[in-house]
Amino acid sequence: MRSDQSSDKSIVVAAIVAGGLMLIMGLTYRVLAGHMWSPARKPPLAPEALDRLPLQIADWIGQDIPVDPRVMRAAGTDAQVSRQYVRRGGAEAVSLYIGAGTRVADVLVHNPPACYVAAGWSVVDRRSGELSLGEEGRLPCTVLEFSRGRADKGKLIILHYIVLDDQVFRDMHAVRQAVRPGFRTVDFTATVQILASGAGLSTDFGTQWVTDFATDSAATIGQLFAELEHERQDAQSDQSIATE
Repeated sequence: MRSDQSSDKSIVVAAIVAGGLMLIMGLTYRVLAGHMWSPARKPPLAPEALDRLPLQIADWIGQDIPVDPRVMRAAGTDAQVSRQYVRRGGAEAVSLYIGAGTRVADVLVHNPPACYVAAGWSVVDRRSGELSLGEEGRLPCTVLEFSRGRADKGKLIILHYIVLDDQVFRDMHAVRQAVRPGFRTVDFTATVQILASGAGLSTDFGTQWVTDFATDSAATIGQLFAELEHERQDAQSDQSIATE
């Protein structure tokens, strides 16, 4: 299964680049961003901001998949992490991609329904809901199944969610429902994608893998975003004091 998963890098990269073809959709996202982003330009996240995400999460062991700098620029993010995680002692393997930045519209325009369809994939199933995290609450998310058609046995199962500072949304529809004039200013946003693929991968297995990893990683990813937000708030506070 690892050999099948090694193709995930090219799949993710192709989808991100293809998202550049969807720039005409950018107007919609910029209108949304206008309600979320203060007029003052926010300093970008450091390129290494997401590197602190652990390589071991629960029983999953990760390995970095380098992202081409050209892809990072096309994705409109300040920081990215791209990894393959394999469950210890098992065959389960998923790819994790997180892109984050302070340019809200640029980050949000790159989401699976837009980018993967632009890359030639078709959505054959879509399920939105929440994953139980026990005492830690629930994780809103959307699970999408993509296919390239009958002639191509390729299949992708992607679990996706969007983070606006400390708030999680299952998809862009949920963001649009929440964002109205007067919606609080967003310091940074992120898109999280967990992907399983393979010619012989069943929908049930792929869905189980991505949901298992999403459940196991939610607290760790959430803590990373909380730390970033706290650090940025401290930096802005220090800057305000220094200018007084």
